[in-house]
Amino acid sequence: MSQPSTHWTKCCIALVIGLAQTTIPCALAADRQAIIETMARATSAMRAISTEGGYVYLYSTDLTRRTAERPATATQITMQPPGTPSMGLTFLHAYEATGDKIHLAAARAAASALARCQLASGGWHSTADFDSAYPNEDGKLYHGEKYIHGQIIKHTIHTTFDDDTTQSAVRFLTDFVVAVKGVSDPADDTIRTALNRAIEGMARAQYPNGAWPQCYAGEVRTPADFPIRKSHFSTDYHREWPDADYTRYYTLNDNCQGDCIMTLLDAAKKLGRTDCLEMAKRGGDFLLLAQLPEPQPAWAQQYDFDMQPAWARVHEAPGVSSSESGSATKALLDLYLATGESKYLDAAEKAVAWLRASKVGKNRWSRLYELGTNKPIYGDDRGKIFYSKAELHPKFATGYVWESKFRIPEVFDLFDKIKSKGREAVLAEANAADETSADVPGIIAALNESGYWITPSRWRKGAAPEPSISTKTFITNMEILAAALK
Repeated sequence: MSQPSTHWTKCCIALVIGLAQTTIPCALAADRQAIIETMARATSAMRAISTEGGYVYLYSTDLTRRTAERPATATQITMQPPGTPSMGLTFLHAYEATGDKIHLAAARAAASALARCQLASGGWHSTADFDSAYPNEDGKLYHGEKYIHGQIIKHTIHTTFDDDTTQSAVRFLTDFVVAVKGVSDPADDTIRTALNRAIEGMARAQYPNGAWPQCYAGEVRTPADFPIRKSHFSTDYHREWPDADYTRYYTLNDNCQGDCIMTLLDAAKKLGRTDCLEMAKRGGDFLLLAQLPEPQPAWAQQYDFDMQPAWARVHEAPGVSSSESGSATKALLDLYLATGESKYLDAAEKAVAWLRASKVGKNRWSRLYELGTNKPIYGDDRGKIFYSKAELHPKFATGYVWESKFRIPEVFDLFDKIKSKGREAVLAEANAADETSADVPGIIAALNESGYWITPSRWRKGAAPEPSISTKTFITNMEILAAALK
């Protein structure tokens, strides 16, 4: 599991009640036609380097190398943001802003790629390969990494909810299906089927208590095997890594639970599906069950089937997680705004109080706190609990984010706004225009002759930045230009 994806900061209450319109005053100085032409050139260039309509993160300027979280081949795509679903959403926003069907065609190609990559378990793995030499058990596609840098990883049938992988795909397909309502294209029926299968897969993957795992292989959930319990912990919990498979546990890590809830709230609103709303509410009810008892009314990264905080990777001990507690609180606030049910706001209020009392510096929190004592804790490859970063092996002392803001101040802002202004006022404000300045002429000028925005990017940790074609940069610039036209 990697650190939470950067998209989280954009997943605001707008997904519950509708996106706020954005106006960019300086865009008035830029020629509207120049914006439209720039967007068309950029989409055309990116479409030309896609793999069957899908994308990875970075491409070298000579197009001989590409990478996502790991080096990729020319036949591979990634679903994890800012990969194929993120690109597809941006193409849709460009189409909505310009009416130019070149963007809709690019979005359709991305959606079709997702439909082809969909697993029998309903969702997606982070990577898929269109190389027919590596068939998958389901039929046609190889999921995972093939032989790269001396290592081979076999294909998988496991849906992953880690790092917003399956959830981002569902959100894109939801928006695509809404955008093409009434449009007649044979490819769209396959895409609609993929969306329905994905939502059904999320329903099957959800445990009886409302939680989702990190990974799901399509197995049937028998309620008797998963009794619904409140979270708890004993003083003699495992203090050394048990090397157990945590991927099936009830998972909050990397905002798994929050992303599922937000995705289903989005689908419920846009598709009018009450089943999605009910799944989202069950997800919120799991957060109520998983909230730890006083004096630590917050959340762990994951829980075992007895509802006790559990180990994950060798350096991730059971504990109270500030990052996951922030994302759980945000999910509860989203649910309160969507439903008006006070139980979600009440639980969020307790968590906010704990977070405010647990700072380790100005707007800084420790990633993990010891159960019971609330002391910051740390870990490395020895699989033990330490109380100081100085005790860790160097790779783990610096290679893992042990202290950060973890976007918690944003959660405070939303909570305080709800408490001071009330639910209805916050809902109304989210529909109001939000003026933002951006260098639209500069973005237009920066597009090179080939139709790319070239950005210095690090291809691996510690490496020097090099000129690259970046999906993240494309998404950022296209969203600004689309907002300018609106």
